[in-house]
Amino acid sequence: MKRYLVVVGLIVAAFLAGYVPAKLRYNSLEQQYRKARLHRLLGMVLIEVQMNNYGTARERATEFFNAVTEAASHADRRTRLRLENIQSRRDEIIADLTAMNPEVTSKVRGIFVELPNPEADYARGSTQSAEARSTASAN
Repeated sequence: MKRYLVVVGLIVAAFLAGYVPAKLRYNSLEQQYRKARLHRLLGMVLIEVQMNNYGTARERATEFFNAVTEAASHADRRTRLRLENIQSRRDEIIADLTAMNPEVTSKVRGIFVELPNPEADYARGSTQSAEARSTASAN
């Protein structure tokens, strides 16, 4: 019986030794994907605005802001605050697109600066574990 418990314990330990690092890596990659998706969606908004396709840009902006809301719900505290700040400008951007205001171009470009950069996370990911990043961001 004692031997059986030791074997079961070793199997559980082996499982956890493989599962935990893989799960942390998956969570990190998922965060990077969400941030990259936000960059892509906002880029599509900017392209449409520069081509004076304000109706299409408004549709893309709605999709972008919906993705911001979803990404914020899965983000760490610091990133969530940045995304909520971006989300607070949703009505202003949508209204400017509806009014076909050409000044919306500079506002959309300004959002690019505030978006979390997925490439910076990827570079850090090779030297710092996802667990260490989440601990550091909580402080």
